[in-house]
Parts: sequence; C-alpha cells; structure tokens
Amino acid sequence: MATLPSAWSITIFLWYRKSLRLGANPNPDTGLSIFLAFTFLIFGVDHYFGAMLFQLVFDVMTCFLVADIARRSFSERAARTAFVLAPSVRF
Repeated sequence: MATLPSAWSITIFLWYRKSLRLGANPNPDTGLSIFLAFTFLIFGVDHYFGAMLFQLVFDVMTCFLVADIARRSFSERAARTAFVLAPSVRF
C-alpha cells in the first residue's frame, strides 16, 4: 500500500495529466501543487524547509544565468550589475 505523500503526488500527477489532455488547466496553481508534492516526496510531508531550500538554489542559479548572459552580451561590469539586480525582479 502506498504511503500518503506518494499517493498524494500520484493523484496530483494523474489529475494534471488529465487536465492537459482536456486542453485546459482549470487550476492555475497546479505547478505549485506538483512542486510541493515533489518536495514533500523528497523531504517528507509538511517540511517546507525543503521547498524553501530548493527555491533558494533555483533563484541563485537564475542570478548566475542572468549574469552570464550579461557578461557574454555586454561586459564584466554589466554582469556584476545584473547579478546584484536580478534578485530584486519580481514576476
């Protein structure tokens, strides 16, 4: 018998696959649900530290990516500026 976190993540995955097949996404937060199911599967249920840690690593890697693109396109100074300013952008 499956444990609660794995059953929950499988249910969310099947629901998401069904919604993609229908051509519509009825829940705009489906990506968040899948992300939390994935992190709960790895770190355990209700351990939000894992989600925060994953988000922190992803954000820092995004800053490095933006700085690398700025360095290749413009200069070292632009790369340093982009690296410092990238965390302040909110979508």
